[in-house]
Amino acid sequence: MGSGGGRLLGAHIVVILVIVAWVSFTMALLFLVLNKLGLLRISAEAQDGWHGPGAPRRVTMTTT
Repeated sequence: MGSGGGRLLGAHIVVILVIVAWVSFTMALLFLVLNKLGLLRISAEAQDGWHGPGAPRRVTMTTT
């Protein structure tokens, strides 16, 4: 390896773990707040208005 040996690789691994932990924490906090405020999902009526009522339809493609 270069002059840093394994210390530089170890430092990079620590930084990656810190970034993953930070993003996980902030996203968990965001989704928790959105869930508590009732903003995480839309109502069933709003969803039916957008997609139409009933089960999802199967879309088939045909070639000509």
